[in-house]
Amino acid sequence: MRYLGNQPAIQIEQTFSRNRWDFVVPGNPTVDVNPSAVNCTWLNIATGEEFICVDNTVDGNIWRGQTGSTITPLSTTSLNIINYDASEDPTIGWTNELGTLKRRGTSGAPSGGYYFYSTDAQTIARQTLDISAYSFDVDFVGAKIALQYWYSGYSGDNDGSQIGVRFRDSMQNVFTGDSYSLLVEDDTNTWYQVPEYESAIPVGARFADILMKLTRMDGVDNNGYMDDITATIKPVS
Repeated sequence: MRYLGNQPAIQIEQTFSRNRWDFVVPGNPTVDVNPSAVNCTWLNIATGEEFICVDNTVDGNIWRGQTGSTITPLSTTSLNIINYDASEDPTIGWTNELGTLKRRGTSGAPSGGYYFYSTDAQTIARQTLDISAYSFDVDFVGAKIALQYWYSGYSGDNDGSQIGVRFRDSMQNVFTGDSYSLLVEDDTNTWYQVPEYESAIPVGARFADILMKLTRMDGVDNNGYMDDITATIKPVS
């Protein structure tokens, strides 16, 4: 007996249309089936599509279907996230959920001439990314999203920043709560790159809201500066 996640996949010898399959399952193969040899065959009895294993690397199998489909291990992929448009306008790509996201110019920004900040006690802005291209890995193999950014603060203030994510289904309905990295504070006017914040992508997720949160801790402005946000899809290790 071989297992595909929690679903049993029975390895049998069966003749169907004068062919023999090693696996007959009502679903497609996944990269963690781990067949005993290259050229093992699979029949999806729900769709009738046949697959052959062309690489039986443990937990990294590659399967090729008769219709031309290929099931391969998920590779680390950078998503297209808008930090600014050509004019570095913070209203492009980002939607304010709380407070108002603003830009401030400085020659010390990690890249470009501007970075994100706010004057509100707390500001939350989102950018929604389409991750539907990774639906197979999300639903059957496992995937996570990794977020990273640069942060700084104003001398004497300990205002903080965080990066977060929430997930939406194919109809863009929110079906998870918000998940944030730890609050980071800085009062040295120095830019740092925070470690990656990773979140598992739940089954059924097709869109991801990338969330910026700036929180005032001191003073009258909100100097939890952020810049150069990145989002990456990764396999679950």
